[in-house]
Amino acid sequence: MHVYLEAARIRREGAVKSQIESASRALNLFTKGSNLIDEMRPPKRRGLYAVFGSPVDDIKGLEESNNLVDECQRIRLEIVRSVSDLQRAIESQSLKPTNLGERKKRLRILVELLAKWWVSETGRSIAPYVKAKRLDHRPAFVEGRSGDFLSLAKALFCQLDQFKESEVIAAVTNVHEGFSATKKSAAISAK
Repeated sequence: MHVYLEAARIRREGAVKSQIESASRALNLFTKGSNLIDEMRPPKRRGLYAVFGSPVDDIKGLEESNNLVDECQRIRLEIVRSVSDLQRAIESQSLKPTNLGERKKRLRILVELLAKWWVSETGRSIAPYVKAKRLDHRPAFVEGRSGDFLSLAKALFCQLDQFKESEVIAAVTNVHEGFSATKKSAAISAK
């Protein structure tokens, strides 16, 4: 159960690069829209003029406002609040390392978490045994894979989650190769 809950948490918290890029484009459009709404106001009622106060007596009526401008300014204030919320959300997701590439698929995350649990509890490798057939002067071909961890993964993910057996075997193989590559990198950097 812990494996499933942790996998759900990881997928929930992770954003991908394309999602962050879309949110950034939306932020840019919101900012442009807010600026366009501000341009509806007369020049002496914009920017710092508006902050420090616009002219009190407008004899010629050049600085007058109307209902449309007032309603749009109210909407602009709501946009500005939403823009700041969106900007904070983008910044918080950009700091997380999970957004660098494509989001990992659910099965891959489940297998990774199950593998971490397996190694910590049993102290044994997750490497599947490869059954291969050697042919004369040609490369061997794989007939199948087996092993205790692979059997556990297939029992969980094929029967409970109804993943295909080939998907589970591929995920276990990929996770094993990923773990092996990480160990090799750590050993090389330690030298």
